Amino acid sequence: MLGMLCVYHHGAILQPIIYVSSLFKLYAVKFWLRTARCTTHDPEFSKFDLCQLAPDNANVPRLSVVLRLLKGPITSCKTGVTIGYATIQSMPLIVNTWDFCAFMADSKRFKSFERIFEYFGPYSNINHTCPYDHDIYVTNFTLTRRAIMPLPNGRYAINTTYIFNKKSQISANITFDFEN
Repeated sequence: MLGMLCVYHHGAILQPIIYVSSLFKLYAVKFWLRTARCTTHDPEFSKFDLCQLAPDNANVPRLSVVLRLLKGPITSCKTGVTIGYATIQSMPLIVNTWDFCAFMADSKRFKSFERIFEYFGPYSNINHTCPYDHDIYVTNFTLTRRAIMPLPNGRYAINTTYIFNKKSQISANITFDFEN
């Protein structure tokens, strides 16, 4: 309200309308997790005990994953992330690879991955530096309004690949719908 009073004080009549409509757009965003697929490339190294989308009490899909490490510890991890349209595989919006162990040791060095991880990290037990010598889990992760960047309407895919100890071990992929 104070912002609107200041705008009127400066004599701009359209700015309160733009301000209110931008608030409306912020809260009018609709998104929905659609699919989750987790794949183990080396079943002797790890296996997924759980990889599912399940609705909460408000019928919002939440992702839960349990990766059981059969051999460990994980002393190095490269993480590849591709985010793009689910229907157009050749048109990714973000393609990047990070040294996850280096990121966990100093997250400020990896600004773009830090932004992605701030949404995902609180739902998991991967909140410390390497090595990882325990099962890895994600519990009740969902996309939130603050997690969504401005995007055109459509179906999107987040495809991730994890290289543990210099060998491609797992991949996890989700799709979601986004509507302004």
